[in-house]
Order: sequence, then structure tokens, then C-alpha cells
Amino acid sequence: MKRNYLFLPLLLLTLSCSEMKKQLDEDLKQQLVDKLKIEFVKTFPNPTVSVDESGNVFIKQDEMSVSIDKDKIFVGDLDNDDETDIAYTISLGSGGNTEEAMHMVVLTELKQEINFKLEYNCAITGINNKKIMVTAFEYADDDPRCCPSLKSYKSYSFIGNKIVEVN
Repeated sequence: MKRNYLFLPLLLLTLSCSEMKKQLDEDLKQQLVDKLKIEFVKTFPNPTVSVDESGNVFIKQDEMSVSIDKDKIFVGDLDNDDETDIAYTISLGSGGNTEEAMHMVVLTELKQEINFKLEYNCAITGINNKKIMVTAFEYADDDPRCCPSLKSYKSYSFIGNKIVEVN
């Protein structure tokens, strides 16, 4: 009976590469959080800054607030250059129950940062096949104003130096 002794080393190598990629992605997310934290702290005269156990950053000055959530940062190749790019959302609050989301894309190799608009109840949910995946939440006729129950899915790509919907 012939045994394949190469299978286990190849499997271990594959798992190691996968774990390394995850760690590199996490490191990239943390670098972005640290950079954004410094930039936003500079914009407020005397902010209160807190960081939770997951590494999410909350910056507050009077009625203004900024939330940088690591779970809203996604990495993958968007511009077909085999470099890791980033799509992320930052929540901006101006008091009361008003909150606005700022959606950004960072193209690593091009050293380009792009702000792109999404509709009100949309969230970036990932990067897949060189596309930014977005979930849109919409209201059914009988939904309370707090809680849209309908979901639709959209995708966006980097085409001609801008982010465009490609559904």
C-alpha cells in the first residue's frame, strides 16, 4: 500500500499561509484604525477617546462623535493588481439620533483614497471577486420606522478611477 507523505506537509503549509494572510489583514485593519484615530483626534479641540476590547475606537466632542469599527473594515483586491485594498465605513454622529456613514475605499498600490456615497440604509458587508459587497435595508409598508425588514444586495467595482455599481 503506497502512502502519500506529501499530503500532510502541503495541508499544513496551506493552513499556515491562510493564517498568515488573516494576521496580515488584521494588522492592516489595525493600522487603518490607528491612522484614522490620529486624524480624527486632530479635528476636535478637546476630544474624549475610548477604545473597546475589540479595538473599536470612539471619539466624542460635545454633540459630535466618530465611531471606527474594525468589523466595518474589509480587505481584498479591488483593482486587479494583486495588492490588498480596503473598503470601510466610519459612523459620524451630530447629536440626537442623527448618524451619517462615510464610506471609503483605499487602493493600496495607487495610493488613492476614494469617498463614495451609498444610500441611507446601506452597509458594506465585504469584498468578493474584486467587488465591494453592499447590503441595502428597506422598509416594508408595515415596518416601524426604526426597523427596516427588507434586504437587497448590490455590488460596486473600481472602474475608470471611480467606484460604480455593477449589479
